Amino acid sequence: MDSEKIEHDDRYFLRPSIIDRFKAMTIDAVVLVVLLWLAFIFISTINIESGFLKAVTLFLVILYEPILVVHSQTVGQRLLHLKVIKQSTYLKENMTQKIDIISSLARYLVKLFLGIFSLLTIHSDSYGRAIHDHVSGSIIVYD
Repeated sequence: MDSEKIEHDDRYFLRPSIIDRFKAMTIDAVVLVVLLWLAFIFISTINIESGFLKAVTLFLVILYEPILVVHSQTVGQRLLHLKVIKQSTYLKENMTQKIDIISSLARYLVKLFLGIFSLLTIHSDSYGRAIHDHVSGSIIVYD
């Protein structure tokens, strides 16, 4: 576990490293590809002709990350013991509160658009937040 300790209001914040975050993103990318592949096989096997059903199936697979972040953790985050939480609640009340679905969707869209480049701000932010964390008001912590 590669990380950096930061002192904040008489307690320490152990921020995940860029390596751990990159590993989690890579694992989740592999999971997403596998889910898309399985969805394609499912659609082909049962001979779905409806464009609407195909779109709904693919839409649900693509929403893998935002949905799991709101309810728990993605596979990559769980394997690396990372959790996405609301920054303001954590810093003010020292409580871990999950982000809402709108924040999670915004975070995901920025992450998709910027990709690995979103992680470049981690070292310049005292809490290790990437661009997509800033957009969503989130912070990544070890669980």
